[in-house]
Amino acid sequence: MSADRYQCRTCGRKFWDWEKQEHKCVDPHVELIRTSEISHIQDADEYQGWAVKTLSCNYGEIGFRLTADEGHLSELYSNDQKLITDLLHAALGMETESGEFADPLKKHIFYGKALDFDNLREELGDLLWYIAIAADALDTSLSAIMTANIKKLSERYPDKAFNEADAVERKDKTCPDIFEPVEMPTHVKSRHTKCAYCGHDVFYVQPREGLPALVSCDECNAEVI
Repeated sequence: MSADRYQCRTCGRKFWDWEKQEHKCVDPHVELIRTSEISHIQDADEYQGWAVKTLSCNYGEIGFRLTADEGHLSELYSNDQKLITDLLHAALGMETESGEFADPLKKHIFYGKALDFDNLREELGDLLWYIAIAADALDTSLSAIMTANIKKLSERYPDKAFNEADAVERKDKTCPDIFEPVEMPTHVKSRHTKCAYCGHDVFYVQPREGLPALVSCDECNAEVI
């Protein structure tokens, strides 16, 4: 990864390319003084600058995806807003409960506290509740998910027992999908264009009528549409 370093000949300040727009000077005379490969970042602000450059800033489309309610995802789901809300609820809940399940183990291993089995069972139940919510949102059942998982593992381990060679080879990844694929409606299929600045391929979903696309290039962050 390369970074451009600039210096204002008027005030003498040096700054990175992501700080260039923030530079204010009475009579700025900015010159490129160095282009270098970043091998080791020690400055926290420098790291933050690089991190922000890779942030997804397509807020209009992100907000649309969170609030879509007119068949944006699939004709199978009559209320996309409920689907996204339930999946987000389940995802955040599973993440939270996973942490709470791990907490008693941390306290036992690192702090010497007695392992709280009752707490582990309780958190496992809470985790299962969120999994059930996600399954319901996806219009499937826990039994279907469990069956598909065992079918996948039976493909991965033909002898129905673990061994390292099969774990590395992962034969199930070359098998047909366990769930039947769902054909997305034509009006919501991904559309494609090229970034006029860097030539990178950009794929996006056409938003519903009346909303701007606000598509940015993943490679250079330029606004494409």
